Amino acid sequence: MSTQHAAPRFDVFLSHNSKDKAGVRELRDQLTAHGLCVWHDEDELRTGIPLQQFLEAGIHASYSVVVVVGRDGLGPWVDEEMRAALTLAAKDRRAIIPVLLPGSAQPELPLFLRNRTWVDLGAGVADEANISRLIWSITGRKTGCRPRAKHSCASLASPESPPLQREAPAPFPPLALETILPGNWQIRIQTPFAQGNMQLVLTTEGSFHGELIGPRGASVVEGQWQAINPARKIELQGRQSAGFRILPYYALVEVTFFDAQQIVGITAAGEQVTWHKLTPAA
Repeated sequence: MSTQHAAPRFDVFLSHNSKDKAGVRELRDQLTAHGLCVWHDEDELRTGIPLQQFLEAGIHASYSVVVVVGRDGLGPWVDEEMRAALTLAAKDRRAIIPVLLPGSAQPELPLFLRNRTWVDLGAGVADEANISRLIWSITGRKTGCRPRAKHSCASLASPESPPLQREAPAPFPPLALETILPGNWQIRIQTPFAQGNMQLVLTTEGSFHGELIGPRGASVVEGQWQAINPARKIELQGRQSAGFRILPYYALVEVTFFDAQQIVGITAAGEQVTWHKLTPAA
């Protein structure tokens, strides 16, 4: 899969359950009426091209991703291709904005969407206040919600078209795992059958210590940590003790999303983990 992509041509990529087509069309029309270029599958998907490949191209061609949730819930979000597409957006640090259509309830979301701020369109897709808030989330510009002149979007079907002439969003500060890891973390650990928690302190010298609380009780963990780049993995290796019982401890986390305050990933054992930073390194 190529990592070379053209400059974004769309303001926003709309991803949604196919059962919510009518509401999504109305949302698309509202956004385009306010001058935004919208990637919508009905307008962009072509026959003869693998779906995952075109979804990836659409996300790379958009400055942000809106996750539209209607009465029927997420639907395709449990599909592997959609999960891969959203993980790609998170890795590339695009804005990901969950949006509730009228009549819908907030569903259970993939881990890296759970802590994002919702835009609730329960008052109607044409509600000016919330549409204005959504446009602010998409563009980074806090303005009134008056429609502005439309401009043509450069479709992916025409790769020779120039990218949009728009103000680029403020760049994300360069982050590396090894620079954000030192500190005090609260970690939630989830499996299909159980849930656990860990309080973990990572030092700038590469050591860690903490307490793991799981179905079998509490234990103390300690050892050495390292960030493996560019694979974006965290390795913890040391020992685990509960009373007089001491065992080797090893964890390898593949990171799917991170910023200065949160890390989301999956361990080699298949556990989903979410790290929340409590305090930086002393």
